[in-house]
Amino acid sequence: MSKEIKDNEVIIDDFNSLLKVLNNFIYPSNYESEDILDYEHIGSVNSPMIFRGHREESYKLESTLERHIRKVFPKLELNKDIFKIICDDYLYHCKKELKGRIKESYILANENDVWAYGQHYGLKTPLLDWTRSFLIALYFAFENPISKSKYRVVYQLNAFLSIPGVIVEPEFSIGARIISQRGVFTKKLSDELESINDYFANSDAAEVIKNHRPLIKYKIKSSLRRDIMNFLFSLNIDCYAIYPDLQGAIKNCHIQLDNICNLGKEIGFVHDY
Repeated sequence: MSKEIKDNEVIIDDFNSLLKVLNNFIYPSNYESEDILDYEHIGSVNSPMIFRGHREESYKLESTLERHIRKVFPKLELNKDIFKIICDDYLYHCKKELKGRIKESYILANENDVWAYGQHYGLKTPLLDWTRSFLIALYFAFENPISKSKYRVVYQLNAFLSIPGVIVEPEFSIGARIISQRGVFTKKLSDELESINDYFANSDAAEVIKNHRPLIKYKIKSSLRRDIMNFLFSLNIDCYAIYPDLQGAIKNCHIQLDNICNLGKEIGFVHDY
C-alpha cells in the first residue's frame, strides 16, 4: 500500500493504491469517496506540478548533455560553473551549425530556444524533458516492457516552489509531439534538482515553505505494468496520443509484439528460459 505524502517519497505496491494517489494528491476531485476516480476531472485539470517518468529507479534527473559529459569525464566533479563553461562553448558551435539551416533564424537569438529546438531533433542539450500530466509521465515510466528495477519512478516537481530559473518553456511552437506530451523543460544539473528539497529546508523562507517538498518521488511497482498500461489505454493515453507521427505507429507495433510474446508464454508455446 502507499503511504501518505509526508516526505519526498511515496511507495505504491498495488493498483488500488495508485488510484488513491491519483485521486487524493494528483487529481483531487469533489468526490467524497477516495475509491472513485473522476476521469472527466483528470482531463480538465491544469496542474501547477510537472512530472517525469523513469523506467529504472537508478536513473538520475540528468540531461543528455550532463550524462554525456559525465561519461566522457567519469572522475570530473561537475559543478554549475564548469557546466556553464562547456555549455557556452557548445552553444556557440551549435549556433554556427544551425545558422542557414533552419528557416526560423530568430530562434538563434535565444539560448533556451536553441536548446529546445535542438532537443526536438535529438541534440544533446542541458534541458530535461518534463510533462504537465502525471499520466503521461506514468506512460513513459511503463512504456518499455523491460526494467531491471523493482520499482519504476514518476517524479513530481512543484513548478511554483522550485528554484527560480528552473523551468524552461520555449517561446515558439516546436512541434506536435511536445504539445501532445504537454512538455516543458528544466535546466539544472541533476545534483541541484535532486537536492531541491534541502534548498528550501535550509532557506530563510517562511516555515510553511521550508517544510514543503517541491520534489516528490513516486515509486511504483514494476509488476503493475499490464494494469497500468491497460488503464492508460482506456484513457486514450497511448502511442498515437504521445507520438502523433509515424513513430507512434511504430511504437504501437512494438507494444503489440510484446503482447504477442507474453501471450505465447501464457499458453505455453514460448518458454522463458
